Amino acid sequence: MIDQQTHNYNSITAFELNKKIHFPDFTIEHTRLKKIPGPNNAKWERRTFYFNVTGNDGSQEITWRTGVIRNTKFTVEGIEYELVMGSYPDLDSKVKSYKNLELNKLIIIKPEKVKLSKQNIKTGDIVFRSTKKKNGEVLFNEYGIIEKTILGLFVWDNRNTLKQPLSRWSSEGIDKSIAVFHIKSSDFQMNKAEMIEGSFNYLFNGTELELVSKNF
Repeated sequence: MIDQQTHNYNSITAFELNKKIHFPDFTIEHTRLKKIPGPNNAKWERRTFYFNVTGNDGSQEITWRTGVIRNTKFTVEGIEYELVMGSYPDLDSKVKSYKNLELNKLIIIKPEKVKLSKQNIKTGDIVFRSTKKKNGEVLFNEYGIIEKTILGLFVWDNRNTLKQPLSRWSSEGIDKSIAVFHIKSSDFQMNKAEMIEGSFNYLFNGTELELVSKNF
């Protein structure tokens, strides 16, 4: 079962067993609940909630359990999110306090500003940037090739004639938004790829490239 509604980040969302919930970047599904009795015949029990998160880069299982005051962090397409259950900060309070969250409800937190994860970027990766939008959609219409050195990350233009720091190259695009990909297929040649409707966006969901990181 899947909930066709697209839910918002940073808002309370109810969930049910085996029902997929759709967020803008992934789906999350509560798959099972494990209960463990408390020690010495205690009246309380520890509950562990299991979820399956599915994005364009695959699926993963995450958990949250009662008795632990900590959000569950997980990563989808290079962006770190947080699963909030049990309680959440009361932003309306003048002092630090929390509100209880029913155990059939959750909050997914997405960072307001996404940082580019540079750890897995390597020489030869392809980086895309945008210099135009269409109907509000960012069109990634320019690319370069990454060179990783002890001095940092650099980008060669698509003609391999101009090399500049990644930060400078990205600053020339809209909102400095970039996406970096590994080449998965040995037969793929980026210089032979053509834009469709003015962009390379279609490649992002193809089989030839694998997302490494993005900052949007």
